[in-house]
Amino acid sequence: MEGTMLNKRFLIVISGLFLLTIGQVFAQSSIPLSFGTWTSGTLREGEELWYSVRASGEGIVTVETRGDLDTILEAYDSSRNMIAEDDDSGDSANARLEIFAESGQTYLFKLTGYGDSAGAYRINASFESVQPDTVRNTERSRAVLLSQDEQVAVFFRRPSESRWYRHELTRPQNLLIAQTKGNLDTIISFYDAQGNFLDQDDDSGDNTNARLSKRLPRGAVLIEVKTYGGSPGATTLQVESWYRD
Repeated sequence: MEGTMLNKRFLIVISGLFLLTIGQVFAQSSIPLSFGTWTSGTLREGEELWYSVRASGEGIVTVETRGDLDTILEAYDSSRNMIAEDDDSGDSANARLEIFAESGQTYLFKLTGYGDSAGAYRINASFESVQPDTVRNTERSRAVLLSQDEQVAVFFRRPSESRWYRHELTRPQNLLIAQTKGNLDTIISFYDAQGNFLDQDDDSGDNTNARLSKRLPRGAVLIEVKTYGGSPGATTLQVESWYRD
C-alpha cells in the first residue's frame, strides 16, 4: 500500500512538471505584440503562429490582420482556454478580434490561414481602456433604463455574458427599434416586464450587427444584448421608439 501511494505521488509530481514545462514552452513560443505597432510576417500553408499581448489595465484589446490572406484568429486566456475566434470580420478576408482584457493578464492569439492561404501579412494590436463595471447589468433584474434615441457603450467582459437594458413605452401603439453598431456579431432580444420572450434578431443590422424592430403596446420592455458564440468585446447599443395615436 505504501509503495502504491509513493508511486501515485511520483506520477502526480511528474505530471505537474510536464504540464508546467509545456506551458512555459507554449508561452515562450509566442511573439509579443506592442499596442499600436504593425508587425509584418509570412505565413506558410498549414502553419500556426502565436502572438501575445499583456494589458496594463482593464479594457478592450483588438487584434487584426491586413493583407491579401484569408486569415483566422483565435484568442486564449492565460489558462489556455479559447475565449474567442474570428475569420472574416476585418478588411476583405482578414480576421479581427475584440476581447475584454483584465489588468496584468497575458492573452494569446493563434494566427492561421483558411484552407491553403499562405504569404505575407501584417498584424496589429490596440487597446482601449474602460471604466470599472459599476452597473453590473448582467442579469435581468439589474437592467439599465435607456431613454429615447440614447446610445450607450456595451462591454462584454466575460465569455457568454449578456447585458440588460429597459425602455419605457408611453403610448398605446409603439414601434420599438434597438440596434448595435460595431464589429461584434451581436444578438438582441425583447422581453416584456414579466420576462416573457417577445422577439429576437441576429444579423439584420450592418455587417453582423443586430437590429430588432417590433410593434408593442404601452409598458416596459426589457432588452437583452449578447454576442453570437459568447465572444467578449465592445459594441454600441441604440434604442428608439415611434408611436401612432
